[in-house]
Amino acid sequence: MSLFGWPNVLNLGCSVAIVIQSFAARFGFIQLTKLIHFTSISQRMRVIIVSVFTIFYINYGLIYMIAPFRLNLGFVSTFMVGIYEDFNQFWFSDIGNMVIGTMLINAVTAPLEALGLWFW
Repeated sequence: MSLFGWPNVLNLGCSVAIVIQSFAARFGFIQLTKLIHFTSISQRMRVIIVSVFTIFYINYGLIYMIAPFRLNLGFVSTFMVGIYEDFNQFWFSDIGNMVIGTMLINAVTAPLEALGLWFW
C-alpha cells in the first residue's frame, strides 16, 4: 500500500481543509470582535475564546463523531448514512488517522502563525 495513495491524499486533504476552515473562522471571529466596542479588553478576549472554542468543538468533536455514523431513526436516517454503526477498530483506524493528522497540522501551524505574526 502506497503512503501517497488516493485514500491517504484525500484523508490529508480533509484534515488540511478542516484546519484552514478553523483558522478562517477564528480570524473572522477576531475581526468581528473589533467591530463591537467592548468596555474592556477582557470582555473582548472572553468573546474570542468562547467563539474559537465553539468552532473547534464543532469541527474536532462533533463532526468527527457524528459524520461517519449510520443511524436508523426515521427522519435522521436520511442524514446519517455513514458506514459505521458503532465505535470499532475500523472507526478508530479511519477516523483516528484523520484526527491525528489534523492534530499534527494544528500543532505545526500554531507556532508558524506566531512566527508569521512576529515577523509581520
